[in-house]
Amino acid sequence: MTITHKNIIQGLYTKGVEFLAVDKNKVEALHDRRVLKFSELPMFAYKTIKDLMGNANPSMDEMEEFVFNRWGGMDDVLDIDENGNPSDPEYLSDFAPAYFDNGKRISDAEMRVLSIIHLEDKVIAERLFLSPNTVHRHFQSMFINSGISFMIGQNKRNVLALWASKKGII
Repeated sequence: MTITHKNIIQGLYTKGVEFLAVDKNKVEALHDRRVLKFSELPMFAYKTIKDLMGNANPSMDEMEEFVFNRWGGMDDVLDIDENGNPSDPEYLSDFAPAYFDNGKRISDAEMRVLSIIHLEDKVIAERLFLSPNTVHRHFQSMFINSGISFMIGQNKRNVLALWASKKGII
């Protein structure tokens, strides 16, 4: 196979940034022939991320989680070009398949919601570019498929998080 610029990951030969998910809510970046930890990004990348988040002072963890959810997948388009222009989101679809006890597969969208279940619905909606109503519907579906919807007197969301954690899903 002949290696050309068309089949090399963009961040390996440009001044732009390509993010790669390396662990839950953790990313590394390809930039200018180097692999960088999130804390080593060029300043233009941080500025773009902050602008997209609409938050002038997010923590490094919040920014990294945002990037994980928005660009954690791999494609042939720079996530942020050298001028600070962001690409379209490329939501992760490579979560290992996970299933509810009833045998129904947990959808990629539900997995993205589950991965940040500790946040409020409004924040989840903003981070995943969904409506709060859609986030609510994902939770309702997960409550039903996990059997939690029949519980009375307990915080279903905490029970769902505990269930998913015990199953190794999150």
